[in-house]
Amino acid sequence: MRWIFLLPVLLFISACFRNAKNLNSNSDFNNKMVEDSLLERNIVIQAEQLAKLQKELADSIRIADSIAAIPTPINYDTVLFASISRSPCFGKCPHYEIILYQSGLVEYQGYAFVDKIGKFQCRIDSNNLIAITEMADKCNFFELNDFYPQNGMPISDFPMCVCSLKKNEELKIVYNRNNAPLNLMKFQNFLDRIFEDRQWEAVGTTHETKALFPDRP
Repeated sequence: MRWIFLLPVLLFISACFRNAKNLNSNSDFNNKMVEDSLLERNIVIQAEQLAKLQKELADSIRIADSIAAIPTPINYDTVLFASISRSPCFGKCPHYEIILYQSGLVEYQGYAFVDKIGKFQCRIDSNNLIAITEMADKCNFFELNDFYPQNGMPISDFPMCVCSLKKNEELKIVYNRNNAPLNLMKFQNFLDRIFEDRQWEAVGTTHETKALFPDRP
């Protein structure tokens, strides 16, 4: 008879254990669902971050390529257009050098037996550059030989005149010691006259000149 009274108690305890087990199972299931949800969310976030990084990298590469495609500005103050220089001789030959750039900038260096000793600069306009090119065409400058005298030995006491001109990316340089044709002499003298009576600005001096030519006034 006593077992009859204990049976409901046992059934109640058994039901409590089953409910507790079910609760634990449900809790584990819920935890797993939360973990899976967080994992999926992290995957989505990482994928979005990766896509953003890839876009930024692609944008950086595109910008770098665009910058590389932009041509570098040319500094025409450094691009040679023409030049003329005359070397010293055993006498009192004018010794100087003139360099003309495509911007119109002119650099002059006077060494000895010239009015200006030292470094000077000035600028000439585009009309002068056109005139030089036209005179070169009239004198057939680009058809001249590179060295004169063409045949025979140069006279060592004679000064050398070197002139150059750049046209359509072709640079022509002619060295004249003696026996040059008249059209070359005409072009050389024309270059000299282009730079006469300019407003020269001193940019330095050549102190070695007096030591080399002590008898120069």
